[in-house]
Amino acid sequence: MSTFHGLEVGRRGITTAQNQINTTGHNMTNAATPGYSRQNVSASATTPQSVFTSSSTPGQLGTGLLTDAIVRLRDHFLDGKFWTQNSNTGSLEAQARTMKELESIVKTAGEGTLPQSMQDVWNAWQNVANNPTDAGAKKILQERAKSFLTTAQTMDKQFAQVEMDLQSKVDFAVTETNQLLQGIRDLNEVIQRSSGKDNDAMDQRDRLIDQLSKKVGIDVVRTNSGMVQISLKTADASATPTILVNGRDDITPIVDGTDIVSGELAGLVKSQDDVANYRAEFQDTVKSFIESNGIANDNSQLFVGDAISFDLDTITVSTSKALTEPTTVESEKYAIQSKWQSTVANLGTKANGVYRAHQTAELATTGINNDRQSVMGVSLDEEMSNLIKFQHAYNAAARMVSTTDQLLDTLINRLGAR
Repeated sequence: MSTFHGLEVGRRGITTAQNQINTTGHNMTNAATPGYSRQNVSASATTPQSVFTSSSTPGQLGTGLLTDAIVRLRDHFLDGKFWTQNSNTGSLEAQARTMKELESIVKTAGEGTLPQSMQDVWNAWQNVANNPTDAGAKKILQERAKSFLTTAQTMDKQFAQVEMDLQSKVDFAVTETNQLLQGIRDLNEVIQRSSGKDNDAMDQRDRLIDQLSKKVGIDVVRTNSGMVQISLKTADASATPTILVNGRDDITPIVDGTDIVSGELAGLVKSQDDVANYRAEFQDTVKSFIESNGIANDNSQLFVGDAISFDLDTITVSTSKALTEPTTVESEKYAIQSKWQSTVANLGTKANGVYRAHQTAELATTGINNDRQSVMGVSLDEEMSNLIKFQHAYNAAARMVSTTDQLLDTLINRLGAR
């Protein structure tokens, strides 16, 4: 055994305790940093030395400890669960927002709503039938018809605006998704250069993956070098997935949302289909109502326009004073009411289902994230306790060095001095 053995044991203890103290400080200063994973110093006893003892078998004398690695405390299984659930939440969140917009357009009662506007026209026809020679009754009918057209055209423009907004959101989400993919690819390169040891870069990458999972459904595979491979989730488990990020290779950018099965992009595309369907049902109801009240290219009917091409924006109300109630007004009245009521009821039922599913998904996402935080999150109370513990370890190792120094001073400088 070397005479300086005690100094080396103490030095190793000081170095490891210093690493532990510095890592604890790093944790404490990043306690509020989004996406930060708590770090821990992994240390182990070094290889012992054989020393001769009174028995025939040499003993094993410990040589201290060394830092093996500074590791992130992260549960990859919970990460995978979170990313999957986050995608579902993102899809439902996008659909819920669209449903609220549709419900605000398709009001069910009150002034300026489609049912009320149609009922006003039907009531006006009844007054004309009761007073066929009353010019005032016909004037009121024409005004009611104009009010109906204004309501219908306004609602149609609102549907069109929602469609335009959704397309803009799709385009923006595609751009954001591709930026996230590029960021993950760049961090893969940084992590690969550090041989998978750059904990802070891995935290940044996992935070980008968190954001990416909200946009699109993904599967993540980690490699031995610390990099990740990210592929799109597929509706068919047997289908070959599209690989978006493969280590340091160039990314495969998202073009549109047509192949996305979950995430915000999928929800936006699904919402586009929903809006188109409800707008078509709305336009079909309006067309049926106008046709039942009479439409022609002259002033002989209540509405003036082309009944074949039927462009709602070009339809106007007749200015003729000679208006006769078509027989289709009464015969189709209840069918038109029933058609619109069915559309509104379907929208309400679907919206309630989406709202409930979204709330459930949010609760599940929050629960999984809480589980993740219980592993990766920083507890300042725990770190303070660790700081005191590591400080005592540092002091003890320093005392070991000081004691050994005194022993060596006695051995070298004082032994035999008299």
